[in-house]
Amino acid sequence: MDRALGNAKMCIANHEGPLPDVPLHLRNAPTKLMRELNYGKGYNGRHKSESGLSYMPEGMEGTDFFKN
Repeated sequence: MDRALGNAKMCIANHEGPLPDVPLHLRNAPTKLMRELNYGKGYNGRHKSESGLSYMPEGMEGTDFFKN
């Protein structure tokens, strides 16, 4: 876990330009407007779900911080 956290922090520190946005389906939707903008739509909290949703920002799909 420590290695994965370190790798994620290094990725953020070395990223050039603006950081990518959090995917809409992962965003909290406490207001009607946010729900209308599809915040949280399709989110499934089960970690082993086969929903096909990506939990990484666009352009970072497939990134694995647990690898070296």
